[in-house]
Amino acid sequence: MDTDHGRIRPDRGADAGCVAVQLSGVRMSATPVTEPNWLLIILSSAAVSATITVGWNFIAKLIDSHKEKKKQNHVHALIKLEIAYILERFAEDCSNTLASIEEILAEFSENHEEQSYDLKLPSISFEGEIEWKNLPVEFVAEVKDVFRDYNAVEYWMKSVWDISDHFDMWIYQKQRIALYGQRACELALKIRADIKVNARGDSMEFCKDHFELIINHYERSALKRSGKVDLIPDLRNLFIKRHPNLKKRITEEM
Repeated sequence: MDTDHGRIRPDRGADAGCVAVQLSGVRMSATPVTEPNWLLIILSSAAVSATITVGWNFIAKLIDSHKEKKKQNHVHALIKLEIAYILERFAEDCSNTLASIEEILAEFSENHEEQSYDLKLPSISFEGEIEWKNLPVEFVAEVKDVFRDYNAVEYWMKSVWDISDHFDMWIYQKQRIALYGQRACELALKIRADIKVNARGDSMEFCKDHFELIINHYERSALKRSGKVDLIPDLRNLFIKRHPNLKKRITEEM
């Protein structure tokens, strides 16, 4: 093949389909082919595969952790709901008992005679019913404190039994049941709100209003009489917290 001013002309003497190429006297040569580094390729593939595996394992663990947490929250909610039921039953017992105590006090005020009454007082025990270890410590303390303090007032009442008459003891019992019935009621409502379960009708609201009516009565009496009114220690402390100026005025003879 001849060239004419840089143009390529086929060599008529060449075999058909074959072309000899020469550009401006420069000879073209093929670049030698380098063998691939198979070890490097294999190692790179292994690294990518390992990275993908680690990534999937991490995602799988996150999914499992989310499922486990969701399952745990479900278990916690069921236990808390059971506790709410127990608190509600206690609050209802307290409200019903208060009605009976009112009748006893009214009869005593009318007859002015001391006599014993066979009245079953509200009580509660969680022993063997709740798996406390599955619940947050702060929540367990909040629930158990209600009934620990409720029982503690009863021990205090026994300590002042010798210096109190029957009428006084029923007054203390009324205060104790109203105060801790209210705490149980409020805690039950709080638990239901926390686990997003609606309240059971208007029962707790009725009980709550009943307890507040009684507590507010004693609070007004304490304020009106400069604190000189017989109160259980827990109710006295509540009023002092609400009205710090009562601290020096509430009687210490309770």
